[in-house]
Amino acid sequence: MAIFSTRPDGTSSVEPRDASQPTVTERAIEAMEVDDFQGPGAYVNILPVCRFWVLCFGVCAGLLLSIIDSSILATSLYTIGVEFQEHSLINWVVLAYTLGYTGFAVSCSTLSDIIGQRNAFAGSYILFVAFSIAGPIGVGSLLIFLLSWPSKEEMPRPQTRPWRQFDFVGTVLGIAASVLVVFAFQNAGESEPTIWGRAVFIAPVVTGLACWVGVVAWGYAIEKWFAHRIVPVFPIQLFRIQRYARSALTTFLVGYPHLLLIFSFPIRMQIVSGKSPLIAGLMLLPMLGTVAIGSMVSGKINSAKDHLSGTLRCGTWMMALGFVLLPTIKGSEDDAKALGFLAFAGFGFGLFTAAATNVISVDVPTRQKASAHGITAQAKILGGSLGISISTLFLHTEVINRLPELVPPEELASVRGDVQNLRGASLEAVKRAYVSAFHKGITTAAVAACLAVLSTAFITCQMRRRERRRDVEQQQQRENAAPEEEEPRFAEPPIPLQTIAGGGVAEGGVARGEPAK
Repeated sequence: MAIFSTRPDGTSSVEPRDASQPTVTERAIEAMEVDDFQGPGAYVNILPVCRFWVLCFGVCAGLLLSIIDSSILATSLYTIGVEFQEHSLINWVVLAYTLGYTGFAVSCSTLSDIIGQRNAFAGSYILFVAFSIAGPIGVGSLLIFLLSWPSKEEMPRPQTRPWRQFDFVGTVLGIAASVLVVFAFQNAGESEPTIWGRAVFIAPVVTGLACWVGVVAWGYAIEKWFAHRIVPVFPIQLFRIQRYARSALTTFLVGYPHLLLIFSFPIRMQIVSGKSPLIAGLMLLPMLGTVAIGSMVSGKINSAKDHLSGTLRCGTWMMALGFVLLPTIKGSEDDAKALGFLAFAGFGFGLFTAAATNVISVDVPTRQKASAHGITAQAKILGGSLGISISTLFLHTEVINRLPELVPPEELASVRGDVQNLRGASLEAVKRAYVSAFHKGITTAAVAACLAVLSTAFITCQMRRRERRRDVEQQQQRENAAPEEEEPRFAEPPIPLQTIAGGGVAEGGVARGEPAK
């Protein structure tokens, strides 16, 4: 290959290029291929397209099963309460699910750095399939995943870590911090109003908050003294990345209304509108479908250029719009409007979560990506668990504790856990109580969604200030470099008029090729 160069006199020349020296484009591609976790020289091979899509199918099938599992749980809560004739404790079923998710989201993500991504995913898949009714489907998708996983020749050589570097202390503190705070509010929601000042509420809250302080302190201790010996579950360096830290906080605020709506809306449809569990579950489709659409739109918008801050902001706007409108629905006559409002909330949630995931890909170093994904997932589920606990509080305040006032004792004894067995004025009174509880829960969700809007607005302002500061610095660098790059210009002697006219030689000049004396 040849290189075109320009001489000082303005003419061009063609010089051979040294083949051992890479071009700028080749150096850029090489820099993109080197993984800072795998070490220099570790190149990522390209997987065949067919095998890649088969692998994606295996992963997506597992994600589909997990989403279906949570939807089935949401629609079966009321039936579980009827079966056991105990509606006051049904949210513990949900919290057992979400708190297990919350407690192990971060630790399992960092576990992949020790045992490998394939083994971590397959182990989690096996645990899920073993306790799920969708076992045969899960086994099939797991086999597809394992068979389509790239071979050793197609995979880079990852630098795995030994077990002694796993952060056991941070894992225990994170699980305790998440579980204790949610437990305190859930237990208070289903107890007497006087529980707020008793030790059974204060002790778990204080202990949980102390555990959160311990998580932060332990992260600082690892950073200062044990950086080469322990890989932290909650790396403090992550929260110095401003856009990621703000998006993680916003994820917590967004998770609160999302999970609250998923688990409270089907109960409302079954009690207030008299729908069957199947129909109540199907009425979640507008929200779940628009979540998928929002995720695809977010990926398309940010595929060529970084519009992540704007996508985060638009997602929270759409969610806030849906949740601000949801409290306006009353009885079964407003079910059609509720489906439209669910679509707004779902589309906004899809936009936001996909953009928040891409923030990790863009802003977070590769070594910390696993922890970053785990923290984001934990923030979403932890916010949702608090939302479920708050909805339990309103359910008990408006319905469970007031049933003796709403229903005569002899009629209440014949209900046997199913409110639909009531008739006449008693049934209408219970429906109004459920509408009131749903209204209060969704109102708190709307407040959380509006706080998420403020948080993403702060992200946008912060990014604009950073861009303006970067533009100013680049302008200053160009101005400082301009005088150095300019070549000095020497004044040329004036050409004699005689030479121009062709009429002779001026004093001290040379004309017609005659040598100067």
